[in-house]
Amino acid sequence: MRPPIRARIPFSRPPSAAAHRRCPKDDDENFIAMLNDVARSKQSWTIALDNPTISARLTPLHIEGFILHNLHDSRLALRFFNFLGLHKNFRHSTASFCLLAHSLVQSRLYWPASSLLQTLLDREQNHRSAVVFRTLFDCYKRFDFYSAYAFDLLIQSYVQSRKVLDSVVVVKSMKECGLFPEVRTVSAVLNGLIRIRRSDMVLVLFDEMFVGNDGLRPDVYVYTAVIRSLCELKDYDRAKEIISSVEKNGDCKLNVVAYNVLIHGLCKSGRVWEAVEIKKTLGFKSLKADVVTYCTLVLGLCRVDEFGLARDLVNEMVGYGIVPSEEALSSVVDGIRKKGEVGEAYDLIDKVGKLGAMPNIYVCNAMIHSLCKDGKLEEADLLFLKMEKKGLLVNDVSYNIIIHSFCKRRKVDESVSVLGKMLGAGIEPTVYPYNMLISGQCKLGKLSEARALFASDSSGNEAGLLFSTHHLILLPPVILDSKTQRRCRQSQI
Repeated sequence: MRPPIRARIPFSRPPSAAAHRRCPKDDDENFIAMLNDVARSKQSWTIALDNPTISARLTPLHIEGFILHNLHDSRLALRFFNFLGLHKNFRHSTASFCLLAHSLVQSRLYWPASSLLQTLLDREQNHRSAVVFRTLFDCYKRFDFYSAYAFDLLIQSYVQSRKVLDSVVVVKSMKECGLFPEVRTVSAVLNGLIRIRRSDMVLVLFDEMFVGNDGLRPDVYVYTAVIRSLCELKDYDRAKEIISSVEKNGDCKLNVVAYNVLIHGLCKSGRVWEAVEIKKTLGFKSLKADVVTYCTLVLGLCRVDEFGLARDLVNEMVGYGIVPSEEALSSVVDGIRKKGEVGEAYDLIDKVGKLGAMPNIYVCNAMIHSLCKDGKLEEADLLFLKMEKKGLLVNDVSYNIIIHSFCKRRKVDESVSVLGKMLGAGIEPTVYPYNMLISGQCKLGKLSEARALFASDSSGNEAGLLFSTHHLILLPPVILDSKTQRRCRQSQI
Protein backbone atom coordinates (compact mmCIF):
# COMPACT_ATOMS: atom_id res chain seq x y z
CA MET A 1 0.00 0.00 0.00
CA ARG A 2 1.32 3.44 -0.90
CA PRO A 3 2.25 5.52 2.15
CA PRO A 4 0.51 8.88 2.56
CA ILE A 5 2.08 11.96 1.10
CA ARG A 6 2.75 14.43 3.89
CA ALA A 7 2.08 17.68 2.12
CA ARG A 8 1.23 18.20 -1.49
CA ILE A 9 2.72 21.66 -1.62
CA PRO A 10 4.46 22.38 -4.93
CA PHE A 11 8.21 22.25 -4.70
CA SER A 12 9.43 25.19 -6.80
CA ARG A 13 9.29 28.73 -5.54
CA PRO A 14 6.59 30.98 -7.00
CA PRO A 15 7.82 33.63 -9.43
CA SER A 16 7.30 36.54 -7.03
CA ALA A 17 5.29 37.80 -4.06
CA ALA A 18 3.04 39.76 -6.43
CA ALA A 19 2.23 36.57 -8.30
CA HIS A 20 1.23 34.99 -5.00
CA ARG A 21 -1.18 37.83 -4.28
CA ARG A 22 -2.75 37.43 -7.70
CA CYS A 23 -2.84 33.58 -7.45
CA PRO A 24 -3.43 32.57 -3.85
CA LYS A 25 -3.07 28.98 -2.74
CA ASP A 26 -6.72 28.12 -3.28
CA ASP A 27 -6.50 29.40 -6.84
CA ASP A 28 -3.45 27.21 -7.43
CA GLU A 29 -5.29 24.19 -6.08
CA ASN A 30 -8.27 24.96 -8.29
CA PHE A 31 -5.98 25.40 -11.29
CA ILE A 32 -4.24 22.07 -10.61
CA ALA A 33 -7.68 20.44 -10.30
CA MET A 34 -8.53 21.95 -13.70
CA LEU A 35 -5.35 20.39 -15.13
CA ASN A 36 -6.44 17.05 -13.67
CA ASP A 37 -9.81 17.37 -15.42
CA VAL A 38 -8.10 18.23 -18.71
CA ALA A 39 -5.71 15.28 -18.42
CA ARG A 40 -8.59 12.86 -17.82
CA SER A 41 -11.11 14.31 -20.23
CA LYS A 42 -11.72 13.03 -23.76
CA GLN A 43 -11.15 16.51 -25.14
CA SER A 44 -8.00 17.07 -27.20
CA TRP A 45 -5.15 18.20 -24.96
CA THR A 46 -3.96 20.54 -27.68
CA ILE A 47 -7.31 22.38 -27.80
CA ALA A 48 -7.71 22.43 -24.01
CA LEU A 49 -4.20 23.75 -23.35
CA ASP A 50 -4.56 26.42 -26.02
CA ASN A 51 -7.29 27.96 -23.87
CA PRO A 52 -5.87 31.28 -22.58
CA THR A 53 -7.22 30.58 -19.08
CA ILE A 54 -4.74 27.70 -18.93
CA SER A 55 -1.90 28.68 -21.24
CA ALA A 56 -1.50 32.15 -19.70
CA ARG A 57 -1.27 30.84 -16.14
CA LEU A 58 0.56 27.50 -16.50
CA THR A 59 3.87 27.44 -14.61
CA PRO A 60 6.31 24.69 -13.55
CA LEU A 61 4.87 25.11 -10.05
CA HIS A 62 1.50 23.84 -11.29
CA ILE A 63 3.07 20.83 -13.04
CA GLU A 64 4.81 19.87 -9.80
CA GLY A 65 1.43 20.02 -8.07
CA PHE A 66 -0.15 17.99 -10.86
CA ILE A 67 2.50 15.26 -10.45
CA LEU A 68 1.97 15.17 -6.68
CA HIS A 69 -1.78 14.82 -7.15
CA ASN A 70 -1.24 11.90 -9.53
CA LEU A 71 1.25 9.76 -7.66
CA HIS A 72 -1.28 6.94 -7.91
CA ASP A 73 -1.33 7.29 -11.71
CA SER A 74 2.25 8.03 -12.72
CA ARG A 75 1.64 6.80 -16.28
CA LEU A 76 -0.89 9.58 -16.85
CA ALA A 77 1.43 12.11 -15.21
CA LEU A 78 4.26 11.03 -17.53
CA ARG A 79 2.08 11.26 -20.66
CA PHE A 80 0.87 14.74 -19.71
CA PHE A 81 4.42 15.82 -18.78
CA ASN A 82 5.81 14.64 -22.12
CA PHE A 83 2.96 16.20 -24.08
CA LEU A 84 3.64 19.61 -22.61
CA GLY A 85 7.35 19.35 -23.33
CA LEU A 86 7.11 17.93 -26.85
CA HIS A 87 4.03 19.71 -28.22
CA LYS A 88 3.87 22.92 -26.20
CA ASN A 89 7.62 23.55 -25.76
CA PHE A 90 6.96 23.85 -22.04
CA ARG A 91 10.15 24.02 -19.98
CA HIS A 92 9.71 21.85 -16.92
CA SER A 93 11.56 22.54 -13.71
CA THR A 94 14.28 20.22 -12.42
CA ALA A 95 11.99 19.54 -9.46
CA SER A 96 9.24 18.32 -11.84
CA PHE A 97 11.66 15.83 -13.38
CA CYS A 98 12.76 14.62 -9.94
CA LEU A 99 9.21 14.31 -8.56
CA LEU A 100 8.07 12.37 -11.61
CA ALA A 101 11.14 10.10 -11.48
CA HIS A 102 10.39 9.21 -7.84
CA SER A 103 6.73 8.65 -8.71
CA LEU A 104 7.60 6.31 -11.59
CA VAL A 105 10.01 4.34 -9.41
CA GLN A 106 7.36 4.04 -6.74
CA SER A 107 5.09 2.54 -9.42
CA ARG A 108 7.95 0.24 -10.50
CA LEU A 109 8.16 1.89 -13.89
CA TYR A 110 11.95 1.82 -13.87
CA TRP A 111 12.69 2.18 -17.57
CA PRO A 112 10.52 5.32 -18.03
CA ALA A 113 12.10 6.76 -14.87
CA SER A 114 15.58 6.09 -16.22
CA SER A 115 14.70 7.63 -19.59
CA LEU A 116 13.26 10.69 -17.83
CA LEU A 117 16.44 11.24 -15.81
CA GLN A 118 18.53 10.81 -18.95
CA THR A 119 16.46 13.54 -20.60
CA LEU A 120 17.07 15.79 -17.60
CA LEU A 121 20.84 15.25 -17.81
CA ASP A 122 20.84 15.90 -21.55
CA ARG A 123 18.91 19.12 -21.01
CA GLU A 124 20.89 20.37 -18.03
CA GLN A 125 24.35 20.02 -19.58
CA ASN A 126 25.74 22.83 -17.46
CA HIS A 127 24.10 21.84 -14.18
CA ARG A 128 26.47 20.36 -11.65
CA SER A 129 25.68 16.84 -10.49
CA ALA A 130 25.56 18.07 -6.90
CA VAL A 131 22.67 20.41 -7.79
CA VAL A 132 20.71 17.66 -9.53
CA PHE A 133 21.31 15.32 -6.59
CA ARG A 134 20.21 17.93 -4.06
CA THR A 135 16.93 18.53 -5.90
CA LEU A 136 16.28 14.78 -6.20
CA PHE A 137 17.07 14.28 -2.51
CA ASP A 138 14.92 17.21 -1.36
CA CYS A 139 11.96 15.77 -3.30
CA TYR A 140 12.61 12.34 -1.78
CA LYS A 141 12.69 13.64 1.81
CA ARG A 142 9.96 16.27 1.58
CA PHE A 143 7.33 14.00 0.09
CA ASP A 144 8.24 10.74 1.83
CA PHE A 145 8.90 8.57 -1.19
CA TYR A 146 9.68 5.14 0.17
CA SER A 147 12.00 3.92 -2.60
CA ALA A 148 15.44 5.45 -3.09
CA TYR A 149 16.04 3.62 -6.35
CA ALA A 150 15.74 6.86 -8.35
CA PHE A 151 19.21 7.71 -7.05
CA ASP A 152 20.55 4.48 -8.55
CA LEU A 153 18.95 5.38 -11.85
CA LEU A 154 20.54 8.84 -11.70
CA ILE A 155 23.97 7.28 -11.09
CA GLN A 156 23.48 4.81 -13.92
CA SER A 157 22.40 7.63 -16.25
CA TYR A 158 25.61 9.50 -15.51
CA VAL A 159 27.68 6.37 -16.19
CA GLN A 160 25.84 5.68 -19.47
CA SER A 161 26.38 9.31 -20.48
CA ARG A 162 30.11 8.84 -19.84
CA LYS A 163 29.98 11.33 -17.00
CA VAL A 164 31.51 8.90 -14.55
CA LEU A 165 33.00 11.54 -12.28
CA ASP A 166 29.51 13.00 -11.82
CA SER A 167 28.27 9.55 -10.81
CA VAL A 168 30.98 9.44 -8.15
CA VAL A 169 29.71 12.77 -6.77
CA VAL A 170 26.19 11.33 -6.48
CA VAL A 171 27.43 8.14 -4.78
CA LYS A 172 29.37 10.14 -2.19
CA SER A 173 26.47 12.58 -1.70
CA MET A 174 24.13 9.65 -1.04
CA LYS A 175 26.44 8.31 1.64
CA GLU A 176 26.61 11.72 3.32
CA CYS A 177 22.79 11.72 3.43
CA GLY A 178 22.61 8.22 4.91
CA LEU A 179 21.63 6.49 1.66
CA PHE A 180 23.48 3.75 -0.18
CA PRO A 181 23.10 2.69 -3.80
CA GLU A 182 22.76 -0.95 -4.74
CA VAL A 183 25.98 -2.94 -5.06
CA ARG A 184 25.47 -3.40 -8.79
CA THR A 185 25.21 0.37 -9.18
CA VAL A 186 28.51 0.86 -7.36
CA SER A 187 29.99 -1.85 -9.60
CA ALA A 188 28.89 0.11 -12.69
CA VAL A 189 30.60 3.22 -11.34
CA LEU A 190 33.82 1.33 -10.57
CA ASN A 191 33.94 -0.16 -14.07
CA GLY A 192 33.17 3.25 -15.53
CA LEU A 193 36.19 4.67 -13.68
CA ILE A 194 38.35 1.86 -15.08
CA ARG A 195 37.23 2.77 -18.60
CA ILE A 196 38.46 6.35 -18.12
CA ARG A 197 41.68 5.04 -16.55
CA ARG A 198 40.99 6.28 -13.03
CA SER A 199 41.95 3.09 -11.25
CA ASP A 200 43.18 5.13 -8.27
CA MET A 201 39.65 6.43 -7.70
CA VAL A 202 38.28 2.87 -7.84
CA LEU A 203 40.34 1.94 -4.79
CA VAL A 204 39.37 5.09 -2.90
CA LEU A 205 35.66 4.64 -3.62
CA PHE A 206 35.81 0.96 -2.69
CA ASP A 207 37.28 1.81 0.73
CA GLU A 208 34.73 4.58 1.31
CA MET A 209 31.72 2.44 0.39
CA PHE A 210 32.59 -1.00 1.75
CA VAL A 211 35.25 -0.83 4.46
CA GLY A 212 33.52 -0.75 7.84
CA ASN A 213 30.06 -0.84 6.26
CA ASP A 214 28.33 -4.10 7.12
CA GLY A 215 25.15 -3.01 5.35
CA LEU A 216 26.79 -3.01 1.93
CA ARG A 217 28.75 -6.09 0.93
CA PRO A 218 30.82 -6.18 -2.28
CA ASP A 219 29.97 -8.83 -4.84
CA VAL A 220 32.16 -10.65 -7.35
CA TYR A 221 31.85 -7.82 -9.90
CA VAL A 222 33.04 -5.23 -7.39
CA TYR A 223 36.01 -7.39 -6.40
CA THR A 224 36.85 -8.01 -10.05
CA ALA A 225 36.88 -4.24 -10.67
CA VAL A 226 39.22 -3.77 -7.69
CA ILE A 227 41.55 -6.54 -8.91
CA ARG A 228 41.56 -5.03 -12.40
CA SER A 229 42.42 -1.61 -10.96
CA LEU A 230 45.28 -2.99 -8.90
CA CYS A 231 46.64 -4.73 -11.99
CA GLU A 232 46.35 -1.50 -13.97
CA LEU A 233 48.37 0.17 -11.23
CA LYS A 234 50.86 -2.76 -11.38
CA ASP A 235 50.21 -3.62 -7.74
CA TYR A 236 49.96 -7.35 -8.44
CA ASP A 237 50.91 -8.43 -4.92
CA ARG A 238 48.01 -6.52 -3.41
CA ALA A 239 45.70 -7.96 -6.06
CA LYS A 240 46.77 -11.44 -4.95
CA GLU A 241 46.18 -10.44 -1.33
CA ILE A 242 42.63 -9.31 -2.15
CA ILE A 243 41.87 -12.66 -3.77
CA SER A 244 43.37 -14.57 -0.82
CA SER A 245 41.33 -12.47 1.63
CA VAL A 246 38.07 -13.08 -0.25
CA GLU A 247 38.79 -16.82 -0.43
CA LYS A 248 39.64 -16.97 3.26
CA ASN A 249 36.73 -14.89 4.57
CA GLY A 250 34.16 -16.35 2.20
CA ASP A 251 32.79 -12.88 1.45
CA CYS A 252 31.69 -14.09 -1.97
CA LYS A 253 32.49 -16.76 -4.52
CA LEU A 254 34.92 -15.43 -7.12
CA ASN A 255 34.43 -16.61 -10.68
CA VAL A 256 37.05 -17.40 -13.30
CA VAL A 257 36.88 -13.83 -14.66
CA ALA A 258 38.49 -12.44 -11.50
CA TYR A 259 41.38 -14.90 -11.80
CA ASN A 260 41.69 -14.20 -15.54
CA VAL A 261 42.16 -10.49 -14.77
CA LEU A 262 45.04 -11.29 -12.41
CA ILE A 263 46.53 -13.82 -14.86
CA HIS A 264 46.44 -11.18 -17.62
CA GLY A 265 48.14 -8.62 -15.38
CA LEU A 266 50.89 -11.03 -14.34
CA CYS A 267 51.52 -12.11 -17.95
CA LYS A 268 51.64 -8.51 -19.07
CA SER A 269 54.31 -7.76 -16.47
CA GLY A 270 56.39 -10.82 -17.36
CA ARG A 271 55.46 -12.81 -14.24
CA VAL A 272 54.18 -15.66 -16.39
CA TRP A 273 55.12 -18.50 -14.06
CA GLU A 274 53.00 -17.01 -11.27
CA ALA A 275 50.13 -16.84 -13.74
CA VAL A 276 50.64 -20.49 -14.68
CA GLU A 277 50.49 -21.47 -11.00
CA ILE A 278 47.20 -19.59 -10.55
CA LYS A 279 45.74 -21.50 -13.47
CA LYS A 280 46.79 -24.78 -11.84
CA THR A 281 44.87 -23.90 -8.64
CA LEU A 282 41.55 -23.22 -10.40
CA GLY A 283 40.49 -26.85 -10.19
CA PHE A 284 40.81 -26.81 -6.40
CA LYS A 285 38.39 -23.87 -6.34
CA SER A 286 35.80 -25.76 -8.41
CA LEU A 287 36.55 -23.50 -11.37
CA LYS A 288 37.56 -24.37 -14.93
CA ALA A 289 40.01 -22.47 -17.07
CA ASP A 290 38.22 -21.00 -20.08
CA VAL A 291 39.38 -19.78 -23.47
CA VAL A 292 40.47 -16.44 -21.99
CA THR A 293 42.61 -18.19 -19.35
CA TYR A 294 44.37 -20.38 -21.90
CA CYS A 295 44.87 -17.73 -24.59
CA THR A 296 46.20 -15.21 -22.07
CA LEU A 297 48.75 -17.73 -20.82
CA VAL A 298 49.72 -18.83 -24.34
CA LEU A 299 50.39 -15.23 -25.37
CA GLY A 300 52.27 -14.56 -22.12
CA LEU A 301 54.47 -17.63 -22.60
CA CYS A 302 55.18 -16.67 -26.20
CA ARG A 303 56.37 -13.24 -25.05
CA VAL A 304 59.04 -14.92 -22.90
CA ASP A 305 59.93 -17.44 -25.66
CA GLU A 306 58.43 -20.42 -23.83
CA PHE A 307 56.92 -21.82 -27.01
CA GLY A 308 57.09 -25.45 -25.89
CA LEU A 309 54.85 -24.87 -22.87
CA ALA A 310 52.61 -22.63 -24.98
CA ARG A 311 52.19 -25.51 -27.46
CA ASP A 312 51.34 -27.87 -24.60
CA LEU A 313 48.61 -25.49 -23.44
CA VAL A 314 47.17 -25.31 -26.96
CA ASN A 315 47.14 -29.11 -27.09
CA GLU A 316 45.37 -29.10 -23.71
CA MET A 317 42.78 -26.69 -25.08
CA VAL A 318 42.17 -28.93 -28.08
CA GLY A 319 41.73 -31.87 -25.73
CA TYR A 320 38.97 -29.98 -23.92
CA GLY A 321 37.40 -28.83 -27.18
CA ILE A 322 38.33 -25.19 -26.56
CA VAL A 323 39.15 -23.29 -29.75
CA PRO A 324 42.17 -20.97 -29.36
CA SER A 325 41.98 -17.43 -30.66
CA GLU A 326 43.69 -16.56 -33.94
CA GLU A 327 46.20 -14.36 -32.10
CA ALA A 328 47.18 -17.08 -29.62
CA LEU A 329 47.47 -19.80 -32.27
CA SER A 330 49.43 -17.53 -34.62
CA SER A 331 51.89 -16.57 -31.87
CA VAL A 332 52.72 -20.14 -30.81
CA VAL A 333 52.87 -21.52 -34.38
CA ASP A 334 55.17 -18.72 -35.56
CA GLY A 335 57.35 -19.11 -32.48
CA ILE A 336 57.77 -22.84 -33.01
CA ARG A 337 58.49 -22.28 -36.71
CA LYS A 338 61.19 -19.72 -35.96
CA LYS A 339 62.79 -22.21 -33.58
CA GLY A 340 63.21 -24.50 -36.57
CA GLU A 341 60.50 -26.96 -35.53
CA VAL A 342 58.55 -26.58 -38.75
CA GLY A 343 57.07 -30.08 -38.65
CA GLU A 344 55.75 -29.58 -35.09
CA ALA A 345 54.26 -26.24 -36.10
CA TYR A 346 52.50 -27.86 -39.06
CA ASP A 347 51.17 -30.68 -36.86
CA LEU A 348 49.74 -28.10 -34.44
CA ILE A 349 47.97 -26.27 -37.30
CA ASP A 350 46.59 -29.60 -38.49
CA LYS A 351 45.32 -30.54 -35.02
CA VAL A 352 43.71 -27.19 -34.24
CA GLY A 353 42.31 -27.00 -37.78
CA LYS A 354 39.95 -29.84 -36.89
CA LEU A 355 38.23 -27.38 -34.53
CA GLY A 356 37.95 -24.84 -37.33
CA ALA A 357 40.78 -22.53 -36.25
CA MET A 358 43.67 -21.26 -38.36
CA PRO A 359 46.59 -18.88 -37.80
CA ASN A 360 46.47 -15.52 -39.53
CA ILE A 361 47.46 -15.09 -43.18
CA TYR A 362 50.96 -13.82 -42.38
CA VAL A 363 51.85 -16.81 -40.22
CA CYS A 364 50.35 -19.21 -42.78
CA ASN A 365 52.42 -17.63 -45.55
CA ALA A 366 55.56 -17.91 -43.43
CA MET A 367 54.70 -21.55 -42.71
CA ILE A 368 54.27 -22.37 -46.40
CA HIS A 369 57.62 -20.73 -47.13
CA SER A 370 59.35 -22.69 -44.33
CA LEU A 371 57.75 -25.97 -45.43
CA CYS A 372 58.92 -25.39 -49.02
CA LYS A 373 62.38 -24.47 -47.79
CA ASP A 374 62.54 -27.71 -45.75
CA GLY A 375 61.39 -29.77 -48.73
CA LYS A 376 57.97 -30.49 -47.17
CA LEU A 377 56.25 -29.58 -50.41
CA GLU A 378 53.24 -31.80 -49.95
CA GLU A 379 52.50 -30.25 -46.56
CA ALA A 380 52.89 -26.77 -48.10
CA ASP A 381 50.32 -27.63 -50.77
CA LEU A 382 47.93 -29.04 -48.16
CA LEU A 383 48.25 -25.95 -45.99
CA PHE A 384 47.51 -23.72 -48.99
CA LEU A 385 44.37 -25.75 -49.70
CA LYS A 386 43.32 -25.55 -46.03
CA MET A 387 43.70 -21.78 -46.11
CA GLU A 388 41.29 -21.58 -49.03
CA LYS A 389 38.89 -24.09 -47.49
CA LYS A 390 38.74 -22.21 -44.17
CA GLY A 391 37.92 -18.98 -46.00
CA LEU A 392 41.23 -17.29 -45.19
CA LEU A 393 41.78 -14.38 -47.56
CA VAL A 394 44.72 -15.74 -49.51
CA ASN A 395 46.84 -12.87 -50.89
CA ASP A 396 49.42 -12.48 -53.64
CA VAL A 397 52.24 -13.51 -51.30
CA SER A 398 50.55 -16.88 -50.72
CA TYR A 399 50.25 -17.52 -54.46
CA ASN A 400 53.82 -16.35 -55.15
CA ILE A 401 55.22 -18.82 -52.61
CA ILE A 402 53.29 -21.71 -54.19
CA ILE A 403 54.24 -20.65 -57.72
CA HIS A 404 57.90 -20.48 -56.67
CA SER A 405 57.57 -23.90 -55.06
CA PHE A 406 56.19 -25.51 -58.23
CA CYS A 407 58.77 -23.79 -60.43
CA LYS A 408 61.52 -25.03 -58.16
CA ARG A 409 60.20 -28.57 -58.67
CA ARG A 410 60.09 -27.94 -62.45
CA LYS A 411 56.30 -28.22 -62.37
CA VAL A 412 55.78 -25.12 -64.48
CA ASP A 413 52.40 -26.17 -65.82
CA GLU A 414 51.06 -26.39 -62.26
CA SER A 415 52.57 -22.93 -61.60
CA VAL A 416 50.73 -21.52 -64.62
CA SER A 417 47.52 -23.09 -63.27
CA VAL A 418 48.06 -21.39 -59.89
CA LEU A 419 48.62 -18.07 -61.69
CA GLY A 420 45.32 -18.55 -63.49
CA LYS A 421 43.63 -19.29 -60.19
CA MET A 422 45.18 -16.14 -58.76
CA LEU A 423 43.82 -14.04 -61.62
CA GLY A 424 40.42 -15.72 -61.27
CA ALA A 425 40.34 -14.74 -57.58
CA GLY A 426 40.70 -11.10 -58.60
CA ILE A 427 44.23 -10.76 -57.22
CA GLU A 428 46.48 -8.70 -59.46
CA PRO A 429 49.90 -10.34 -59.64
CA THR A 430 53.14 -8.40 -59.48
CA VAL A 431 56.05 -8.93 -61.85
CA TYR A 432 57.63 -11.59 -59.60
CA PRO A 433 55.40 -14.59 -60.45
CA TYR A 434 55.88 -13.80 -64.17
CA ASN A 435 59.63 -13.69 -63.65
CA MET A 436 59.54 -17.11 -61.98
CA LEU A 437 57.28 -18.64 -64.62
CA ILE A 438 59.20 -17.25 -67.60
CA SER A 439 62.48 -18.38 -66.08
CA GLY A 440 61.00 -21.82 -65.41
CA GLN A 441 59.70 -22.14 -68.98
CA CYS A 442 63.07 -21.16 -70.38
CA LYS A 443 64.85 -23.74 -68.23
CA LEU A 444 62.57 -26.41 -69.70
CA GLY A 445 63.22 -25.10 -73.21
CA LYS A 446 59.67 -23.86 -73.67
CA LEU A 447 60.60 -20.56 -75.25
CA SER A 448 57.32 -19.98 -77.07
CA GLU A 449 55.39 -20.37 -73.80
CA ALA A 450 57.85 -18.00 -72.12
CA ARG A 451 57.33 -15.40 -74.87
CA ALA A 452 53.54 -15.80 -74.52
CA LEU A 453 53.76 -15.15 -70.76
CA PHE A 454 55.97 -12.12 -71.36
CA ALA A 455 53.52 -10.78 -73.93
CA SER A 456 50.50 -11.42 -71.67
CA ASP A 457 52.11 -9.50 -68.83
CA SER A 458 52.65 -6.58 -71.15
CA SER A 459 48.84 -6.40 -71.43
CA GLY A 460 48.91 -5.29 -75.04
CA ASN A 461 51.32 -2.42 -74.33
CA GLU A 462 54.89 -2.01 -75.48
CA ALA A 463 56.77 -5.27 -74.83
CA GLY A 464 58.25 -5.40 -71.37
CA LEU A 465 56.61 -2.16 -70.24
CA LEU A 466 55.39 -3.68 -66.96
CA PHE A 467 58.84 -5.04 -66.15
CA SER A 468 61.41 -2.74 -64.62
CA THR A 469 64.78 -2.63 -66.34
CA HIS A 470 66.24 -4.51 -63.39
CA HIS A 471 63.78 -7.36 -63.89
CA LEU A 472 64.26 -7.39 -67.66
CA ILE A 473 68.00 -7.91 -67.23
CA LEU A 474 67.25 -11.06 -65.23
CA LEU A 475 65.14 -12.58 -68.02
CA PRO A 476 66.66 -14.80 -70.74
CA PRO A 477 67.59 -12.52 -73.69
CA VAL A 478 66.15 -15.03 -76.15
CA ILE A 479 62.57 -14.05 -75.27
CA LEU A 480 63.16 -10.30 -75.59
CA ASP A 481 62.77 -8.34 -78.81
CA SER A 482 65.60 -6.17 -80.10
CA LYS A 483 64.13 -2.93 -78.73
CA THR A 484 63.82 -4.35 -75.21
CA GLN A 485 67.33 -5.83 -75.36
CA ARG A 486 68.68 -2.40 -76.39
CA ARG A 487 66.89 -0.85 -73.39
CA CYS A 488 68.59 -3.37 -71.09
CA ARG A 489 72.07 -2.69 -72.57
CA GLN A 490 71.66 1.07 -72.17
CA SER A 491 70.77 0.67 -68.50
CA GLN A 492 74.02 -1.22 -67.91
CA ILE A 493 76.22 1.49 -69.42
